[in-house]
Amino acid sequence: MKAIQIQETLFELLEKNNFDVKKEWSEKDFGEFIDSDFIVPRIDIGVNPFIDSSKNKLEKQKEFLKNNKELITKILEKSHTIGKFTENKDSIYSISFEIENTGSRKDMLGAIFNVSMTGLIGIIVANNEKKKDEFIKILNYVDFVSSNKFFRNVLIIEFKELVKILEENKKIKSLKSFF
Repeated sequence: MKAIQIQETLFELLEKNNFDVKKEWSEKDFGEFIDSDFIVPRIDIGVNPFIDSSKNKLEKQKEFLKNNKELITKILEKSHTIGKFTENKDSIYSISFEIENTGSRKDMLGAIFNVSMTGLIGIIVANNEKKKDEFIKILNYVDFVSSNKFFRNVLIIEFKELVKILEENKKIKSLKSFF
């Protein structure tokens, strides 16, 4: 499956799970809320942007984590991360997604960097097990050479696992709204 097909599938599933989903936002999409001197990485999918004029970003982050605890826990259980998982409190999005099924190790490193910096939770979606294993090796190396604890908010998951989790979550939400 091509990256654009994965992006479209995830976008639709996230919308069906009632998330505010954005595709490939750049700094021009953030308007007055991002300094014009910044270059904001263009990620494949961003969920629930924290971009507004209010000063209650931390409250919004806590609310997002609380409201989606079940889903986040399921994704964590099926993902690879390094060390103790820690959210990025300086994020732009609740969740940042990068989708990779081709690309060099340099591209993969850039994807890890982008989701880590832009997401409260950064998720790398690998098209297959081989690509997932390559990402895991790169993430482990980054952790090994890093003196700080960046990248502790990055999760690596296979596309098919993420689809199962999101489809199941969508069914649970539908059942809860029925009763």
